[in-house]
Amino acid sequence: MPGLSICIPVKDRSRCVVQGEDFSYAERDAGFWQPRIIYLLPQCVRSIALAREPLEEWEIVIADFHSVDWPLAEWVAIMAAPIPVKIVQVDGPFSAGKGLNVAGDSAAADNMLFIGADVVVTHGLIADGLSHLARGELYVPQPTLYKDPAHHWTMVGTEFSGTQFMTRAMWQRVGHFPEFRSPGLCDVAWFERAKNLMGDKVVIEPHGGLFHQWHPHTRAWKCQHYPDAERDEGLKREAWKAGKFREHDMPWPPQETANA
Repeated sequence: MPGLSICIPVKDRSRCVVQGEDFSYAERDAGFWQPRIIYLLPQCVRSIALAREPLEEWEIVIADFHSVDWPLAEWVAIMAAPIPVKIVQVDGPFSAGKGLNVAGDSAAADNMLFIGADVVVTHGLIADGLSHLARGELYVPQPTLYKDPAHHWTMVGTEFSGTQFMTRAMWQRVGHFPEFRSPGLCDVAWFERAKNLMGDKVVIEPHGGLFHQWHPHTRAWKCQHYPDAERDEGLKREAWKAGKFREHDMPWPPQETANA
């Protein structure tokens, strides 16, 4: 059995073509508007492979919503070597929460790391995360954010709860991630529930060994795999304000509106 399962949801984040209209107005004003290709998941997977020490037994579990930009079968095993990769194909529209849940349910290890396809990790990060788990603490490191395509500008210390180290027992206690059908709030809602249930056993702090890769932040780019984003956004914000995610796992979308 591996000592760590690294769980990643993905939909077309392996070879992303970024066009001029994908840049925000601020980025265009700063001169970042040239079309380019970004390799978010390959950079993430390779960083995991480079972070592993020879005697460590890890696995990578990817919940893939039938990506077509660069099919994982063509490259992921080579990029991840020598770490084994388990790919679970997920049907239906993309949901980051659903992908995290599918990957977590498919993971073999008791220690789990949930990350997005757009981060880069280091051995120091994973060693510290496992140390927190050994002390009975759920660990949420905050990354250095790259703010430009060349990864020259950074921001540190922002509230960011999208990376979580936890044991399987912790995950079972807190519950699954909300399976929103629009980007954002999935990690925040889950983190708030974790804090409510586990209190001071949840540690969140900046970590110098975790990095968030730049990608476009326009709404059109972030919502391209969420066909029901506008409607879902309103539903989840209403449920969030009502505190429905703070105490227990709940199905999404709400049953009364699922077929509306």
